[in-house]
Amino acid sequence: MKSEYLPGLYSGFAEAVEAQVNRRGSKAAITFVDSNDQPSVVTYAQLGATAKAIASGLQLHCKPGDRAFLIFEPGLELAQAFLACMYSGVIAVLSYPPANAKLGKKLHSLIHDCSPRVIVTSAMLAQAMGGDAVGKGPKVLRYDGLAQAPVHDWHPPIITPDSTAFLQYTSGSTSNPKGVMVSHANLLHNSTINSEFSGSYRDEAVVVNWLPPYHDMGLIGAILMPMAVGASAVLMSPMTFMRQPVKWLKAMSDYKGTASAGPNFAYDHCVDRIPEADKASLDLSAWSCAVSGAEPISAETLDRFYQAFKSTGFRRSAFVPCYGLAEATLCVTSATMGVGPVVQAVSKLGIQNGKVAAAANDADQQVFVSSGRAHMDVQVVDTATSMPASADCVGEIWVSGGSVATGYWNLPRESEETFGAVLATNGMRYLRTGDLGFMRDGELYVTGRSKDLIILNGQNFYPQDIERAAQQSHALLKSATTAAFEIRNKAASVCLVAEIAERDPADYAEVVRSVRKNVLKELGINIQRVVLIPVRELPKTTSGKIQRKQAQALLAKQALTVLLDDDQAGDVQLESAGSQVAAPRTAQSAASAAMRQTIKGALRRVMHLKAEDELDENVSFVELGMDSMMVVNLLCELEALPGGRPVAMADFQQNSTIAKLADFLVNDAGAAPVSVAPAPEPAPAPAPAAVPVHELARFTDFRQLPSYIELQSQRQQLRKLDIDRYFFQQVDGVAANSIDIDGAAYTNFSSFNYLGLSGHETVSDEAIAAIRRYGTSVSASRVVAGNKVLHAELEQEIAEFLGTEACVVFSAGHATNVGTITHLMGANDVIFYDSLCHNSLIQGAVFSQAARFAFNHDDPGHLEKLLARHRGKFERALILTEGVFSMDGDIPDIPALVTLKRRYGCWLMVDEAHSIGTIGATGRGICDHFDLAPHEIDILMGTLSKSLASCGGYIAGCNALVENLKYKSPGFVFSTGIAPANTAAALAAIRLIRQEPERVARVLHNAAFLLDGLKRLGANTGTSAGTPVVPIIMPTQEQTLQLSKALRKSHVLALPILYPAVPKDQTRVRFFVSSAHTTEDLQRAIDAVALSLPASSN
Repeated sequence: MKSEYLPGLYSGFAEAVEAQVNRRGSKAAITFVDSNDQPSVVTYAQLGATAKAIASGLQLHCKPGDRAFLIFEPGLELAQAFLACMYSGVIAVLSYPPANAKLGKKLHSLIHDCSPRVIVTSAMLAQAMGGDAVGKGPKVLRYDGLAQAPVHDWHPPIITPDSTAFLQYTSGSTSNPKGVMVSHANLLHNSTINSEFSGSYRDEAVVVNWLPPYHDMGLIGAILMPMAVGASAVLMSPMTFMRQPVKWLKAMSDYKGTASAGPNFAYDHCVDRIPEADKASLDLSAWSCAVSGAEPISAETLDRFYQAFKSTGFRRSAFVPCYGLAEATLCVTSATMGVGPVVQAVSKLGIQNGKVAAAANDADQQVFVSSGRAHMDVQVVDTATSMPASADCVGEIWVSGGSVATGYWNLPRESEETFGAVLATNGMRYLRTGDLGFMRDGELYVTGRSKDLIILNGQNFYPQDIERAAQQSHALLKSATTAAFEIRNKAASVCLVAEIAERDPADYAEVVRSVRKNVLKELGINIQRVVLIPVRELPKTTSGKIQRKQAQALLAKQALTVLLDDDQAGDVQLESAGSQVAAPRTAQSAASAAMRQTIKGALRRVMHLKAEDELDENVSFVELGMDSMMVVNLLCELEALPGGRPVAMADFQQNSTIAKLADFLVNDAGAAPVSVAPAPEPAPAPAPAAVPVHELARFTDFRQLPSYIELQSQRQQLRKLDIDRYFFQQVDGVAANSIDIDGAAYTNFSSFNYLGLSGHETVSDEAIAAIRRYGTSVSASRVVAGNKVLHAELEQEIAEFLGTEACVVFSAGHATNVGTITHLMGANDVIFYDSLCHNSLIQGAVFSQAARFAFNHDDPGHLEKLLARHRGKFERALILTEGVFSMDGDIPDIPALVTLKRRYGCWLMVDEAHSIGTIGATGRGICDHFDLAPHEIDILMGTLSKSLASCGGYIAGCNALVENLKYKSPGFVFSTGIAPANTAAALAAIRLIRQEPERVARVLHNAAFLLDGLKRLGANTGTSAGTPVVPIIMPTQEQTLQLSKALRKSHVLALPILYPAVPKDQTRVRFFVSSAHTTEDLQRAIDAVALSLPASSN
């Protein structure tokens, strides 16, 4: 089962939700859990009815396309009011209630920007706003009044997929917030993506969320997407999580949550704030999708969380790192659920220079966590040329696809700059994300923001690397917020602004010295200017991202409170924060006076004030300078006191001074907590109503499958390149040195009949004899009635040929790798694989749920660094490589891998699909080639379809390995045994190889002849040497196609290998050489290349 492709089914988002309302009726749609763990539940039927009621009220004041500005605390009212805008055709703009003057100013600027017709808010907030928050501006409508409107007055608006659904104001980490216009088609497309990668389309899916609903991840991923696919959502306030992070995990445990998300700090917050005693009651075994995103993903953070909570049933494989942005609605890439985080260790210095390379040493190593695979067209682009960046280069991330928004509200120039980038290779328009990254093995690794990039002496530095080095330099900066940015005097240099708890000014100089010393040591950068400021002064977006450009502007305007400004270009300046003047105190009871002192003590700790700093008891907390995080920390401090208890946010807001809060706490101290009756259990769901036949037809139309829609787009591109006909072309006769296509003969270099045994008379006769004796199929699994004498003979022959104790034969080569790896490895294990490994090896690694690390192709040094860093964290470890790599025709350094697998306690598995029969004096493959004892390779895998002229695969090794696979591997046990004809053909072929070793010598001679001839022409044959795989690597895909087409005109068949099978700058025409090729065949190919190569390289 897969998620419905929503854009193919519905024109508008409300239409998709209404379908779920009709289907799921009494199922819980949203459950909001308050700070006292009391749930309030809305079913799908109630959700639809309330949305229609509010929508009918909105339609009295607004027409489709008007804006409604929504101001709500997190909760059910927010979700239902937002959905009502969709039902009415009104464009929703969601904002948080202004908790201080700064946020109030921002709210007014957003209202001014989007010009709403109405403001919709709760009764309490409407009263606080005095009926009209913006003077003579938009009318303020109360939620409770709208919800009472008659449902029958609602009329469905006319919505098209391109209609704007809502404005998502961006976080603005590098610029002022802009209103992203998200269409209904965008929202439906991204909801499909989200439900697919998180498994939320399943009936048992429960999405749990504490993230602020004012931003894309909290709004779309946790509220809107579940509505569209019929999942249940469990929500709580961000304040609840911040005060007691265990409540997030308790909700996951209590409600059997399957999906939830958070940035790094959320996972760290849980590790730091949840004691061991609280873990005993948690059951996180249902959590299958733990999304990590919204900021650079930390491998260390993910590992800390897993180690801390694996006792609760949490699995490492549940982590799903992702990448997205508001301009693409939400999600762009994500890891595959059940796989776990994939990491890539590269050179730190290389990344700074825009290159992706192996680290020179441990100090040079930087680890990135993959953000997963693309759900749309994602390109890493060299912005200087608008061409795709080389595989070993960092570039800007560009995105094209159904989730990319239509632009910024009322900003046509900025919209064109951001959404109108044109890729030089295909002329298509892309979204420029402003993020930098690189691709490896189809995985996206995000390295930083291009607008924040610091360039010194032609070298690129990411500010977060400088900030990290500064934080690690001194204990006072360990958890500090810092901002690094470029400044220019006569030359470019760096300024670092760091928040620090106020202390004796003498301490500051030591901090500055430590910062400069560590940044210089780690990055080779001399920090010109270090500015220390009080805690909570650096500007951040509402999602917690540092606003470096704004920090730079505030510093230039002298708008920051400076504790120390150490500029090597000038003098050191010390400033101190002014003290508050004590206000008169009124007479109070002893208890109230004591409580005021208690609150003041907590405030000083939270706000990092000195003991002598006075605090006015009658001034609001906002005026004292508290932000939302300070409020959370203050409430946590008060709750932790002896006899303390939770203080509801509403109570805190109503008692907004020290005096009022003290009186409230004293007078209410003995009262029992307010009791809120839990929501009644929903009635048993009735049988689902019959789905209309016309709707069922949508579900059965294969043309609506996302994979098919994508395929049609790809084939259209192939037709433009005139290569679509190369796929599934009909070929007549045996795949020998010559081949017939459409009645014409071609010299064949596109088949891997390396030893010319497919079509050999003896091989064919044995296959025919097997059919006459055993039939065309064994008609059962080999475990039961499908095991034939031929099977045992073939397995014994292969084991003897290779020199191993035993062998087991599978019916397909790809399934051999997948079935073996998934059976041997699991979630507590780790796999290290060559970055150019075949798809079957990588798929096996992915499906095994083991942790995965790719090492640079044929680079034992890089592998050892990964082993040294990660091997000890896991139980079993497996190293994957190939005997001959089929794209490049090179042989890896197997003896070095044998040394490493011994040193670090790993298994070594070698895929000999292209090396068995083709290398080594007798064709016995990699052990023969390197003169290794067969037992040095723990798992020898090979296919029967190449040198052995048949179809299937084998695993050879020790008796225990083979017996385990035969009796326990699902890929073997639950598959029909290899067919008699294939068994007999492979058995005959391997016997011929042993009888006629000259076939091996001939194929290697032919390959050397072709390779030498191509090199003499100046062709780039890469690293091919000593194997029958010989590529010609071309600079561009177009030149690759030209060469292959030119060869075809000369009746030489060598097919192109294009992106994404290989990197875009390494596309190639590949030659498979056979022992059956004559010298004339080989020379014909060389001559044809000589005629074609100059033209194709022009």
